[in-house]
Amino acid sequence: MPTMESTHEIKEREDGALVAYVERALGPSQVGVALPHPAGDGWLTILWDEKAQSAEFSAHAAGPRCDEKAREAARQLLEFHAAIIARLVAAVEK
Repeated sequence: MPTMESTHEIKEREDGALVAYVERALGPSQVGVALPHPAGDGWLTILWDEKAQSAEFSAHAAGPRCDEKAREAARQLLEFHAAIIARLVAAVEK
């Protein structure tokens, strides 16, 4: 019986937010989003799982390129979370 390995992807929306997707048998599923923090001091990252349990994280950085560093930290967090969810989805859907 062939199995499909679940994959993940981070896409950038038109508004600059980063969205994490996990590919599932029924199509892509969002598992997280990162966007500039409303207070203007870093990036807010919200992660969730298949049961709609969520957690929020803020990425902040200091220095002349603080926004770029905070954005990259948020992207790495999304990447890590999506990779874990993709592995769990692949194990469940086998």
